[in-house]
Amino acid sequence: MSSSEDLVVTLDYGQFYLHTAEEDPELAVDLLGEAQVSDGIAQQGGLVVIESPQQNNFEMPLRVEVWTAQPSTDLDDWEEAFEVHLDVGTAGILYESPTFDVTPVPVPPGSYHALITGQGFI
Repeated sequence: MSSSEDLVVTLDYGQFYLHTAEEDPELAVDLLGEAQVSDGIAQQGGLVVIESPQQNNFEMPLRVEVWTAQPSTDLDDWEEAFEVHLDVGTAGILYESPTFDVTPVPVPPGSYHALITGQGFI
């Protein structure tokens, strides 16, 4: 692991978005529809929409780890796990959930294979 960052973010309406580029705001609505009829995640370009089994959590821990090589696989330890590809620019990643401000997530520019995992849902 080359770096890690522990944040506290908000989750509302059982969904959150990860932005790596400016996107049309209507795209999030379309992707949410796709996520709802698939496995809970949808992506187009620099926007990922993820549905959470938890409706809201106003103090949700978020840990972001950046690895220089693929970490050992522990996907069986998580209740939810998704894989996406993220191309991150100089702005890093932005975390957003409906009704709350955007939270910057410090990630160096680069092309990433990302694992989005979660557990402990109420």
